[in-house]
Amino acid sequence: MSLPVVQPKIEELSINRNSLEKRFKYQQTLMNHFWNRWRKEYLLNLRSAYISTQPGKIISFKVNDIVLINDERYPRNMWMMGRILELCPGRDGKVRSLLIKTPKGNIKRSVELVSNLEINP
Repeated sequence: MSLPVVQPKIEELSINRNSLEKRFKYQQTLMNHFWNRWRKEYLLNLRSAYISTQPGKIISFKVNDIVLINDERYPRNMWMMGRILELCPGRDGKVRSLLIKTPKGNIKRSVELVSNLEINP
């Protein structure tokens, strides 16, 4: 089952600068709407969904977890992803920072600045 192919009429294909600019602006608006909605709905709900499945339990990271690295310089949809290489505990024995492998190399970040992307039941 497929949709019928509609051939545009030659008259409909008139291309001018004004119509191209309108089309470009419309596509940019759609793309921005998509990224804003993804950022607001998916990323924020991902963390809250993980927390709500584990009431009273602190989010724990494990080696090889995939994380999203928060970076206030960029919008959320531009943040880097990485894989946890090492957990770095503080003096109290609790994990306070993580060594993360990213496409640009290894970086160390506080657990407050990363979001776990993998939700395990």
